[in-house]
Amino acid sequence: MWSHYDRGLNRHERDRFAAIIALVRHLERPNKAILDAGCGLGKLAERLLPFGEVTATDWSDAGVKAACQRVAGARFFTLDFVRDDIARFAAALAAELGTAGRLPAEVAR
Repeated sequence: MWSHYDRGLNRHERDRFAAIIALVRHLERPNKAILDAGCGLGKLAERLLPFGEVTATDWSDAGVKAACQRVAGARFFTLDFVRDDIARFAAALAAELGTAGRLPAEVAR
């Protein structure tokens, strides 16, 4: 059974997001800060809001602008998460990272 949050998602997104939400529910975290790296239009960030303080980033200014208009309650901004400091986040999630190719060495550690 899907919730109202699942409207507008395809089956692939629903399955990925469900797996990420299950992980977040059981993850021991020192704080409530969650980073959605590569947030696109904010679909995952919207679903992460019940689990903490969501900061969502993407390389696309247009994508971040659309996410800001679409999702209230999360912080959105353009960021190169490989080069910028992300150590303050207890959980960093990227739903699409696996489809983009190999992880840079500094992220894979």
